[in-house]
Amino acid sequence: MLYRFNKNLAQLTGGGDCRIIAAVSGGPDSVCMLHLLCRSIPKENLVIAHVNFNLRGEDSDADEAFVRDLAREMGVEAYFKSVDTLSYAGVHSISVEMAARDLRYAWFGELRSRLGFDYVAVAHNANDNAETLLLNLCRGTGLKGVCGMSMVDCRGILRPLLPFSRSEIEKYIESNGLPYRIDKTNASNDFSRNRIRNRVIEELRRINPSVISTLNEDIGRFRQAYLLLEGLVERCRLKSLVSPEIYFDRLKDESKAFPIIHALSESFMVAAVDIASLTATEKEACGYLLHDMLSEYGFNPAQCSDMAFNLEKAGIKKIGSSDFVAIKERGYIKIYRTAVADDILPAEVGKPLPGKSVEINYGELRLRFEILRNECCRGEGRGDGVLFVSADNLSFPLQLRAACPGERFSPFGLKGSKKLSDYYTDMKIDNAVRGRIPLLVTKKSPGAIVALPGLQVSEQFKVTGESAFLLKITLL
Repeated sequence: MLYRFNKNLAQLTGGGDCRIIAAVSGGPDSVCMLHLLCRSIPKENLVIAHVNFNLRGEDSDADEAFVRDLAREMGVEAYFKSVDTLSYAGVHSISVEMAARDLRYAWFGELRSRLGFDYVAVAHNANDNAETLLLNLCRGTGLKGVCGMSMVDCRGILRPLLPFSRSEIEKYIESNGLPYRIDKTNASNDFSRNRIRNRVIEELRRINPSVISTLNEDIGRFRQAYLLLEGLVERCRLKSLVSPEIYFDRLKDESKAFPIIHALSESFMVAAVDIASLTATEKEACGYLLHDMLSEYGFNPAQCSDMAFNLEKAGIKKIGSSDFVAIKERGYIKIYRTAVADDILPAEVGKPLPGKSVEINYGELRLRFEILRNECCRGEGRGDGVLFVSADNLSFPLQLRAACPGERFSPFGLKGSKKLSDYYTDMKIDNAVRGRIPLLVTKKSPGAIVALPGLQVSEQFKVTGESAFLLKITLL
């Protein structure tokens, strides 16, 4: 076993003069790993780390005392940490198992950084790997979940015993006469992993006596397939997932309302998926691809499959997570922070003094209002983000507010009226930001719409040759 362990360790660490923290609980697996490490690398390159989780009363303290004695006998420096696992689990509303895991790895990471060591070695073995596979399958998992544990990961966690079965470890312990501690809770079936270990694995051995090695071989194949698939998925991401900057650059020539769409969306949009590029791949794979792209924003597999099912259907499709919302419309799935739906309080617009201007913040927008004589604006025209309305019959103060459901508007040049929602559709305004578009309205009942700043003036308040004064509205 020592030869195989050394060979495996050299492959994992590059065979250099690495420095390793050995996570030792006192159980047979960690004692075996520590003994093998002591025979494989210089002791000055090795330290022990032990966490007392305070879950088993005197037994937890006895484990710590055992590891202290073991460290002295082996001549290896040791570090110890005592944590209140139950309190941590309660505060964070997680299971005791998860709390112990979080506390353990957090301290390992801190210790590794403080000491400047290369790796933290943990004693997971082939049986643990097989149990993890079965546990993930029972709970529901993507492809990554069937790849088992990694031999070494980005946190510097090293698993040098992963190729070895529990029976091999027990034989090594016995042949070398190594003392160890028994965790009595391992025999209890109160925990999910213990039920897998004590019941499910034993039943599977009746079907296949070599089930542990078979499942680990399967894990190896799953991992290889996953790595190949990740390369394909990454190429799809590069084609389909675009940044807000790219999305807005494409939109610039497609919508007359681009300035205000950009101003309203810029603070909230985090990414967009190009549907045409996505559906150029196998349609049945779109749900998987979408989940790969959207999972980092909290969207689950069922939501992504539902979105994929609706990709080529007409109409808008919307899914939400705790922090983000994704909306399918006009050829893209656009991902926004949920704050995009927050209400904006109305703002009052007082009458600007002659030669002065009034500037008002409304959500993400900043608007400037000025009163000008009509002749002053001859030849100035209408530019992007600038509107002129007749000020002759305006009664100040005016108000900036959001649209009400079903509200109608008479845009410049239209004798009748249309629903604001229809006007927004005509202007290709993203659904997510429609509620953030300000209406400039008169405060006197019934509150006529004067203009949509940054977009359009009302036919009722348009500038004519008879207008003596104008209200200039500028989107800054």
